[in-house]
Amino acid sequence: MDTRSGLPLWSIGATTVIITLLALINIGSSTVFNALTGLTIAAFYSSFLIAAVVMLHKRLTTPDNGFRWGPFKLGRFGVPVYIISIIYSIIGGFFSFFPPSSKVTLVSMNWSIAVFGGVLIISIVHWFFHARHVYTGPIVEIHSVVNNRAELPPKVE
Repeated sequence: MDTRSGLPLWSIGATTVIITLLALINIGSSTVFNALTGLTIAAFYSSFLIAAVVMLHKRLTTPDNGFRWGPFKLGRFGVPVYIISIIYSIIGGFFSFFPPSSKVTLVSMNWSIAVFGGVLIISIVHWFFHARHVYTGPIVEIHSVVNNRAELPPKVE
């Protein structure tokens, strides 16, 4: 943090350099730029898809009184909205792997599906053989109510 302006100047500068370098890819090869764009879109859709599937599963298997809601609740429209968002994410993710033109050659093919699939396979193998044995999960604060007063648990350091 810069003391004079209060801004994270090194972070802003690093982000600017990275964005500029990514924008220059289009000058060198539009095929690589389209592959990176498609890969990014597929990653966004897949992360949203995972969240929507988990929330739909939770809504269908947990009774309302056992579910702790956040600031937004869709009520009876929640399940249809999750289903529509899952379908939309699958379609969007599917089309993000398409090549930019209908005349596809080995060079102009959008190879982002191979990168996406490779990273997915490596991540799953890593989870089953290493990460699930060392991951402890986040620390969750539990609020308890005693004598109509909410009490916070002691801080864990």
